[in-house]
Amino acid sequence: MYEGNLEPISNRQDYVEKIVVGDSAPYPTISEAVFYLSGATCKSIKKTLDDGVAYDDVTGTLTISVPVSEVRTLRPGTYAVGITVTISDKVEQLFAGDIAVLDGNVP
Repeated sequence: MYEGNLEPISNRQDYVEKIVVGDSAPYPTISEAVFYLSGATCKSIKKTLDDGVAYDDVTGTLTISVPVSEVRTLRPGTYAVGITVTISDKVEQLFAGDIAVLDGNVP
């Protein structure tokens, strides 16, 4: 499991994060992936495979995409982030940490 802080994001643009799962090929087969962002002052955002999360088992790249329409609901502040993946029917915590959401300047 990785833990730490993700790079800050603006609440005025799409959020895309790419993470490589594993150290080298062959990369694991992932049957489920969940991205969860939560904060105390607004609604949480949850994305799953085929609903904002994509996985390429050739490159081992997990891509998380949250459209600006959802990112705009986030108030500036620090949010908890969790990413879990299911590999061989076992749920594993891939990442746990924080992300800062900044108030963007685009109307």
